[in-house]
Amino acid sequence: MTPSKKRKRTLKKILSLLSLPGVPVLVIMTKLPKPAVWVLSELSGWCFATFGVSWKKTAMKNLDLVYGHTKTREEKKRIAKKSMQNVIRMFLECPVLFRKPDKYIKTVDIEGEDNITKALKQGRGVLVLGCHVGHLLLLI
Repeated sequence: MTPSKKRKRTLKKILSLLSLPGVPVLVIMTKLPKPAVWVLSELSGWCFATFGVSWKKTAMKNLDLVYGHTKTREEKKRIAKKSMQNVIRMFLECPVLFRKPDKYIKTVDIEGEDNITKALKQGRGVLVLGCHVGHLLLLI
Protein backbone atom coordinates (compact mmCIF):
# COMPACT_ATOMS: atom_id res chain seq x y z
CA MET A 1 0.00 0.00 0.00
CA THR A 2 1.35 3.43 -0.92
CA PRO A 3 2.01 6.04 1.79
CA SER A 4 -0.76 8.19 0.32
CA LYS A 5 -3.31 5.39 0.66
CA LYS A 6 -2.13 4.70 4.21
CA ARG A 7 -2.60 8.36 5.13
CA LYS A 8 -6.09 8.39 3.64
CA ARG A 9 -6.99 5.20 5.51
CA THR A 10 -5.69 6.64 8.79
CA LEU A 11 -7.61 9.87 8.21
CA LYS A 12 -10.78 7.87 7.56
CA LYS A 13 -10.30 6.03 10.86
CA ILE A 14 -9.86 9.28 12.74
CA LEU A 15 -12.90 10.85 11.10
CA SER A 16 -14.99 7.78 11.89
CA LEU A 17 -14.19 8.32 15.57
CA LEU A 18 -15.58 11.82 15.28
CA SER A 19 -18.63 10.77 13.28
CA LEU A 20 -22.03 9.81 14.64
CA PRO A 21 -20.83 6.73 16.59
CA GLY A 22 -18.06 8.83 18.14
CA VAL A 23 -20.38 11.58 19.38
CA PRO A 24 -21.82 9.54 22.29
CA VAL A 25 -18.28 8.64 23.35
CA LEU A 26 -17.31 12.31 23.42
CA VAL A 27 -20.48 13.21 25.35
CA ILE A 28 -19.73 10.50 27.91
CA MET A 29 -16.16 11.74 28.18
CA THR A 30 -17.37 15.21 29.22
CA LYS A 31 -19.04 13.63 32.25
CA LEU A 32 -16.01 11.71 33.47
CA PRO A 33 -13.60 13.22 35.98
CA LYS A 34 -10.08 13.79 34.73
CA PRO A 35 -8.58 10.89 36.77
CA ALA A 36 -11.04 8.49 35.08
CA VAL A 37 -10.00 9.82 31.68
CA TRP A 38 -6.37 9.25 32.69
CA VAL A 39 -7.02 5.61 33.63
CA LEU A 40 -9.07 5.04 30.47
CA SER A 41 -6.29 6.49 28.30
CA GLU A 42 -3.66 4.31 30.00
CA LEU A 43 -5.78 1.20 29.40
CA SER A 44 -6.66 2.19 25.83
CA GLY A 45 -3.04 3.01 25.06
CA TRP A 46 -1.92 -0.36 26.41
CA CYS A 47 -4.55 -2.17 24.29
CA PHE A 48 -3.62 -0.21 21.17
CA ALA A 49 0.10 -0.69 21.73
CA THR A 50 -0.42 -4.41 22.34
CA PHE A 51 -2.92 -5.19 19.58
CA GLY A 52 -2.45 -2.36 17.05
CA VAL A 53 -0.08 -4.31 14.83
CA SER A 54 0.32 -1.83 11.95
CA TRP A 55 0.78 1.10 14.32
CA LYS A 56 3.31 -0.84 16.38
CA LYS A 57 5.35 -1.75 13.29
CA THR A 58 5.49 1.88 12.20
CA ALA A 59 6.41 3.08 15.69
CA MET A 60 9.17 0.51 16.04
CA LYS A 61 10.62 1.36 12.60
CA ASN A 62 10.68 5.04 13.54
CA LEU A 63 12.28 4.33 16.91
CA ASP A 64 14.88 2.15 15.18
CA LEU A 65 15.72 5.07 12.90
CA VAL A 66 15.99 7.50 15.79
CA TYR A 67 17.78 5.36 18.37
CA GLY A 68 19.50 2.68 16.30
CA HIS A 69 21.29 0.37 18.72
CA THR A 70 21.50 2.89 21.57
CA LYS A 71 18.27 1.59 23.11
CA THR A 72 17.16 -2.00 23.58
CA ARG A 73 14.08 -3.44 21.90
CA GLU A 74 12.27 -3.38 25.26
CA GLU A 75 13.10 0.30 25.83
CA LYS A 76 11.75 1.12 22.37
CA LYS A 77 8.57 -0.84 23.09
CA ARG A 78 8.07 1.14 26.31
CA ILE A 79 8.55 4.41 24.44
CA ALA A 80 6.07 3.35 21.74
CA LYS A 81 3.48 2.29 24.32
CA LYS A 82 3.83 5.53 26.28
CA SER A 83 3.54 7.52 23.07
CA MET A 84 0.27 5.83 22.17
CA GLN A 85 -1.07 6.38 25.69
CA ASN A 86 -0.28 10.09 25.38
CA VAL A 87 -1.98 10.37 21.97
CA ILE A 88 -5.10 8.66 23.28
CA ARG A 89 -5.06 10.75 26.46
CA MET A 90 -4.92 13.94 24.41
CA PHE A 91 -7.94 12.79 22.38
CA LEU A 92 -9.88 11.72 25.47
CA GLU A 93 -9.05 14.90 27.39
CA CYS A 94 -10.54 17.15 24.72
CA PRO A 95 -14.12 16.94 26.02
CA VAL A 96 -12.92 17.40 29.61
CA LEU A 97 -10.98 20.53 28.63
CA PHE A 98 -13.94 21.98 26.74
CA ARG A 99 -16.29 21.33 29.65
CA LYS A 100 -14.49 23.89 31.85
CA PRO A 101 -12.01 25.73 29.64
CA ASP A 102 -11.52 28.64 32.07
CA LYS A 103 -10.24 26.25 34.75
CA TYR A 104 -7.43 25.03 32.49
CA ILE A 105 -6.67 28.31 30.74
CA LYS A 106 -5.92 29.88 34.13
CA THR A 107 -3.02 27.45 34.50
CA VAL A 108 -1.33 28.79 31.33
CA ASP A 109 1.14 31.65 31.86
CA ILE A 110 1.50 34.22 29.09
CA GLU A 111 4.63 36.33 29.22
CA GLY A 112 4.59 39.68 27.48
CA GLU A 113 0.81 39.88 27.10
CA ASP A 114 1.00 43.61 27.79
CA ASN A 115 3.24 44.04 24.71
CA ILE A 116 0.63 42.32 22.54
CA THR A 117 -2.20 44.46 23.95
CA LYS A 118 -0.18 47.67 23.49
CA ALA A 119 0.69 46.85 19.86
CA LEU A 120 -2.92 45.98 19.02
CA LYS A 121 -4.18 49.23 20.60
CA GLN A 122 -1.73 51.12 18.36
CA GLY A 123 -3.21 49.36 15.33
CA ARG A 124 -0.04 47.40 14.70
CA GLY A 125 0.09 43.76 13.73
CA VAL A 126 1.43 41.19 16.11
CA LEU A 127 3.32 38.01 15.40
CA VAL A 128 3.20 35.56 18.30
CA LEU A 129 5.63 32.66 18.45
CA GLY A 130 5.51 29.92 21.00
CA CYS A 131 6.47 26.36 21.57
CA HIS A 132 4.12 23.44 22.01
CA VAL A 133 4.54 22.10 25.51
CA GLY A 134 1.35 20.30 26.33
CA HIS A 135 -2.14 19.85 25.05
CA LEU A 136 -2.43 21.18 21.49
CA LEU A 137 -6.04 22.26 21.84
CA LEU A 138 -5.18 24.65 24.67
CA LEU A 139 -3.13 26.60 22.14
CA ILE A 140 -6.09 27.21 19.84
